[in-house]
Order: sequence, then structure tokens, then C-alpha cells
Amino acid sequence: VAVDGDPFAGLSWADRQFLECVKNRESGGDYGAVNPSSGAGGAYQFLQNTWNNTASHAGRGDLVGTPPQYASPYDQDFLAAHLLQWYGRSPWSYSC
Repeated sequence: VAVDGDPFAGLSWADRQFLECVKNRESGGDYGAVNPSSGAGGAYQFLQNTWNNTASHAGRGDLVGTPPQYASPYDQDFLAAHLLQWYGRSPWSYSC
């Protein structure tokens, strides 16, 4: 769990801004969004496999198998931050 309840704890200002841009581009900030073509869900448009792998790596087995769009905003932010720290910006195919 993130320090002090901040899902972005440990991220630089630039990384926080990057994730805000990703969220706005991917879903317009809608944590319940679902892409009808790909099935990607949530504010950051996670594919289920990426979500499951990230949740597992982050020690959040409770989120494995949960569709991203059904996870809380905190959990979506937390896993997006974890994925960014784990893989960098490459999971998102554009620059913000």
C-alpha cells in the first residue's frame, strides 16, 4: 500500500503529470470507462492481462481477476503508478 494513502507516493512531479495526461487521453478521466473494441478498462485503459500482471507484481493479489473498471479509483491510480515505476512509460504508446 502506498505511503500516507497517496497512490502516487514515490513518483516525481513529471511522472505524476504523465499519468494525469494518460488518464485524460485514455478515458477522459472516467474510472469506469471500457473500450468496446479492446476490452481495456478503467481510467488508464488496462488490458486485463496487464492489470493482472501488475497487480500480482505489486503484491495486490486481491485485484487479480477484477476488471480494472470495477476497481476503486485509488487502486487504479496505484496500479498505474506501479506499472510506470516497473516498466516506465512504454506501456502507453504515445508521449504526454
